[in-house]
Amino acid sequence: MKNTNGAESFYFDRVWRKSRSMAQTIRVPLAVLLCAFGWARASAAPVVLAPDGAWCWFGNPKALFKGGILYSSYVRNADGRTALSAFDPKTGVSTELWASGFVSRDDHNNAGLLELNDGRMLAIYAKHHSEKQFYYRLSWNANPVTAADWGPEQICANTTAPVTYSNPFQLRGESGRIYNFTRNLNFNPTYLTSDDSGATWSVPKIFIKVGIGVRPYVQYCSDFDRRIDFLYTDGHPDSVKTSLFHGYYEGGGFYKTDGTFLKNLKDGPLLHDKPALEQGSVIYQYSEKPTTDYNDHIPFGRAWCWDLAYDKNKAPVAVFSVNSFAPDKTVNWADRRLHYYYARWNGSAWTKRLIAQAGAPLYDAAYDYAGGITVDPSNPDVIYLSTNAADPFSLSDLKNVPLRAGNRYEIFRGETHDGGLGFAWEPVTKDSASDNLRPYVPRGNTFPYGVAWFSGKYVSYGTWNTALLGIFDKELKPSPKDPAAVLSLMHSVADWQLKVRLPENQLTNWIQGAGYTGFMALSQLPGGRKYEEAMAGVGEITQWKLGPQCRFHADDMCVGQMYLDLYARLRKPEMIADTRQVLDEFVAINAPEAPMPVAPSNLVSHWTWCDALFMAPAVLAKLHTITGDQKYLDALMREYKRSTDFLFDKEENLYFRDSGYFKKREANGAKVFWGRGNGWVFGGLANVLKSLPKDAPERAYFEAIFQKMAPRIIATQQPDGLWRASLLDPDSFPLKETSASGLFCYGLAWGINSGLLDRATTLPAVEKAWAALAACVTTEGKLTHVQPVGADPGNFKPESTEAYGVGAFLLAGTEVYRLLQPASLRVAPQE
Repeated sequence: MKNTNGAESFYFDRVWRKSRSMAQTIRVPLAVLLCAFGWARASAAPVVLAPDGAWCWFGNPKALFKGGILYSSYVRNADGRTALSAFDPKTGVSTELWASGFVSRDDHNNAGLLELNDGRMLAIYAKHHSEKQFYYRLSWNANPVTAADWGPEQICANTTAPVTYSNPFQLRGESGRIYNFTRNLNFNPTYLTSDDSGATWSVPKIFIKVGIGVRPYVQYCSDFDRRIDFLYTDGHPDSVKTSLFHGYYEGGGFYKTDGTFLKNLKDGPLLHDKPALEQGSVIYQYSEKPTTDYNDHIPFGRAWCWDLAYDKNKAPVAVFSVNSFAPDKTVNWADRRLHYYYARWNGSAWTKRLIAQAGAPLYDAAYDYAGGITVDPSNPDVIYLSTNAADPFSLSDLKNVPLRAGNRYEIFRGETHDGGLGFAWEPVTKDSASDNLRPYVPRGNTFPYGVAWFSGKYVSYGTWNTALLGIFDKELKPSPKDPAAVLSLMHSVADWQLKVRLPENQLTNWIQGAGYTGFMALSQLPGGRKYEEAMAGVGEITQWKLGPQCRFHADDMCVGQMYLDLYARLRKPEMIADTRQVLDEFVAINAPEAPMPVAPSNLVSHWTWCDALFMAPAVLAKLHTITGDQKYLDALMREYKRSTDFLFDKEENLYFRDSGYFKKREANGAKVFWGRGNGWVFGGLANVLKSLPKDAPERAYFEAIFQKMAPRIIATQQPDGLWRASLLDPDSFPLKETSASGLFCYGLAWGINSGLLDRATTLPAVEKAWAALAACVTTEGKLTHVQPVGADPGNFKPESTEAYGVGAFLLAGTEVYRLLQPASLRVAPQE
């Protein structure tokens, strides 16, 4: 490349803005339980919260952190008692604090837990639709970690109908009034209040009324100040074609999501059968009409609510399931499939997206029961789900997706960086001998990786043999072989780069253009939408013009790769108008008979230096694919062959940088083959091949060069996993270099993914390279060890960085991410 000013990175300030009767310590050997329940290590070892327990997905919070202790409610299978345990993450010890006086083997009976404003705890629980009363316990103090810290079991018999579920909340803004939401009168959602910290209770009142015998199901969350949100169905999906709604209570009134007033609490209940007046905001509308366009948020079938939380802006976030292929009970259990959705209020509307396949129903008699999905209330960008689908994140065939061997349910963690458009997935359990069900993130969770669930044999809501487990990890130290870690690191590097300033007149140079190729690759992975928006913002600033040096310079064409990629997604003609005009003129002046200039200084229209083979060829390939015009492909072939015939060394299967290096030698007598120069060629070949139609006969030419270079590149990799500025004389240039290494890692990983390179012989090089590249990223996300702008091997400062190095790193990361994805964790590009 020309020795131009290597200004570091992007000027994106403008672009970025666009965008538990007796104490009993649990001493069951952990190893025995983990072996029995088939846990597979994810981040930290799981803990046993209870050796015998299960819970329903209604009745919350069922677990919460208070004073660093995790309190978890569950129902014991051994005797059917509702119980509470306290787990101390510092000691790893879990103690059962108390159990209910009644026996009722039914997982619906877990307690809803509440930390009171005075620091004490309240637990409320009820038998599943069998008694006209509920039970509750209050702690004597604010540190209730022993049985002696808890008061006796008490009964509230104010109601005239059976009670199921408990969901208690206390509002500071209402002088500490407690609301306990249950299913009670007329099977409808009902509430009772207490103004004396749970000592006494009001008579119950219905707050959502549908019809006689119809059972709406509700999930709740609260800010514990003035507001309580509710996510509800208009019945049980077993008998009603359920839709999904949201509303909230605040200051004595009910409101739709957007703040539209519905009704005063004192005038309740909300009469859901009067939709024009008293119905919550629709999140999901039932439909019997199937569609193949699932990712455009047009689901169909019956919905069931699973969890609700607030994002950092206090906007609600919901997860729910849909039974799309079982409109009645005539469909066999094995043929039914459930699906998970993620929904978010964006300030003006609810957005929802199909995110995973839940697989078949939990058991034959419960056609709409899934394994479970939950939101982390402290970070709703993180969710956990249970599925028995063999390939849960492949969304192309929703009806015929196969199930796991033995129909085993496994738990996965997902994280989104773009509001739910895409998720990065990692397994929490794997290859389990038993099912892992109903994950739940406790309220007050401060762990980046914090989730509880039960594992074992689950037959029905009245029969199970499961243990309550959890993983709570303060520090995530994932392996470089973990795809979620790869994605997270790429986001860190990309985000750091986006904060670096650059004058607008440098946005179209090759330094940035090469960087953009990495951002565009990253934009196709989960969480990548913001990077696409950042690139589009660059285009708006540059008015979609090519580079600034001269009209047909390969360096100036590089930014066109980003323009063409965006056009392929957004189809806005202005994005490629200038690129097409310049390339039309370029094709016209490069007549077939024109000779290759020998002098390396003549860089106007011919590619006399190897770096050019990254900058311009992919632009021609992409333009050919978009337009179908053969002239672009013909020009690409003509110029590429000229350059290769001129610069390719058939003895070493490497490229000279330009003709000025034909006779030069390194200190050890070896020919001079620049690391990044050959990285440009190798990465550029991958870009061209990715851009060409699969049936293009011209592919064979590029594949042959690619397959010749790959073994030589692997042979020059150094023991630490990276390459040096000089491929054949690394001792003279001992500093590791990440721009060449990123491009080589990218090409090799893409070669495996595309089937052009043998996995067994190539994968070790890729794994070593990526681990070494990752080690060159600072805690802030800065990629180091990038050789500055130049034309040949040279020494430089380790802290050096450049946008093109980041581009190479992101290109490598995207292919490594895909390479590490098992079939069951495939994530399609987010177009």
